[in-house]
Amino acid sequence: MSYAPTVVDRLSALKMALEQHGIVASGHQVLVIDEAIELITKQHRCLMSWLQANAPGGWIDDLRKRADAHTSSPDRNVEAVRTMLLKRSVVGLQKYGVTTERRDLSLYQWQRHFLQELLDAAIYLTRQMGRTESDINDDAPATGGVHDGR
Repeated sequence: MSYAPTVVDRLSALKMALEQHGIVASGHQVLVIDEAIELITKQHRCLMSWLQANAPGGWIDDLRKRADAHTSSPDRNVEAVRTMLLKRSVVGLQKYGVTTERRDLSLYQWQRHFLQELLDAAIYLTRQMGRTESDINDDAPATGGVHDGR
């Protein structure tokens, strides 16, 4: 695996997504992305040429194997979560037009969003469990807390 083409692919995809969603209002942002793509591509070509000319035999293949070994997890559940995170990121960008790197929210506003997400999760969990607050309180041990009655 080569990291520079991956970065270039991601920058190109970002540029396309920004343009598709009308987020790029001026050509300046596109120009910056294009310049970054060009610079990364040139540096990658230069580095690869130098490595091929100066590195001991097999060194590049060994480096690629090491890089590939760290791009995915042997745990299918980790990969499933990673895939879900990537999909949520795309959905969030499409829905809200911003990433979590936005700088227009205060720490308090971020915390409020987080609390709202946790409350939603509690609602979803309660729904899945098919339980109400009174059911949960009836099952609570004397020391407090919730348990499943097993």
